[in-house]
Amino acid sequence: MELILDLVLLYWKQITVIYLSVVLLILIGYFLLSINSMVHSLERIEENTTTIAGRLHELNATYETLHKDLKSIEQSLKKNDDKVSPPTEP
Repeated sequence: MELILDLVLLYWKQITVIYLSVVLLILIGYFLLSINSMVHSLERIEENTTTIAGRLHELNATYETLHKDLKSIEQSLKKNDDKVSPPTEP
């Protein structure tokens, strides 16, 4: 037992360095995993943003088409209103 204690006391600096190195490696691994997770999240956000932008573009095109159709219908109604004479009262 005394031999083990003597060895521990002789090599306490080396044991401490090894222990701290292991702890540091674990922390670095955790940090790298966190960064990897963030990168994947950012990739998903980018994909979703691209999808949303595409859908917004489609909606804008649909809106413009509907707006043009509505203007055309309004003009047709105005022309028809001008052609129709008001009803005559008996």
